[in-house]
Amino acid sequence: MNKKWMLITGVCAIVLASALMVLKCTESAGQQNPLSAQQNTPSRIVSLSPASTEILFALGAGNLVAARTDFCNYPAEAQNCPSVGGFDGKTFSLETVLSFAPDLVYLNTVMHGHLVQSLTELGITVYASDAQSIADIYTEILEVGAITGKEENAEKLIDSMKKRIEKPSKTSTMSVYWEVWNAPYMSIGNTSFINEVIQASGAQNIFNDISASYPVVSEESIIARNPSIILLPSDSPETLDTIKGRSGWDSIDAVKNNRVYKINGDIISRPGPRLAEAVEAIRACLSQ
Repeated sequence: MNKKWMLITGVCAIVLASALMVLKCTESAGQQNPLSAQQNTPSRIVSLSPASTEILFALGAGNLVAARTDFCNYPAEAQNCPSVGGFDGKTFSLETVLSFAPDLVYLNTVMHGHLVQSLTELGITVYASDAQSIADIYTEILEVGAITGKEENAEKLIDSMKKRIEKPSKTSTMSVYWEVWNAPYMSIGNTSFINEVIQASGAQNIFNDISASYPVVSEESIIARNPSIILLPSDSPETLDTIKGRSGWDSIDAVKNNRVYKINGDIISRPGPRLAEAVEAIRACLSQ
């Protein structure tokens, strides 16, 4: 599997500076949004995460994107924008970001928090995403819609997402093991928005009693919790056959019943508009 997942758990959130310039998507609705109060919408946005790029294009603000990262592969037209480098903030320099003359840098708090102070000291406005839940994602879409002058599009996008995500699902007792990584084994806990995605599909995450977003778990605990379904991201090298070959896994219901499925890892790992698609993909697996 792609090691980008390991980055999520290895970096601690950085305390943000210059609060008047920096926004977090978890701000309460009652706080004034300084970006939305600007007379002019930004005209050159450097987007430093795949999710932020997807949000901008979904809002109809793709024409404002001056640069993206190598991992910003959706929608296809996003790849026409020049790249600053990788998603990890250590794979590109502040100078590279500045070379695109941004008036707004849209970044991820965990991955790029170390850039915030330098950018704000240079007078560049920063939107720092820190979405931890589906509700946070809705808030972020609304805020970015206001910033880019796409408020109506933002409301329509959220309405469309809610109709798909909140569509009543058949009551299911199925339990899901989502494998983030297997060396060591890593899954998702109840503070990850992916846990909400699984719940919205009508199933239960077998590790929803763990508060860590991406906990390292033991092989024995996976076997003992006996998931009905095992889900893997599409770029994982693992298959039904390789999982059947794991010691002791032949006792798991999902393995016995050949219920090991792959879904597009991007749609479920990115806190953005395609989470609705992820919910539907999991529902399709449940119904097989």
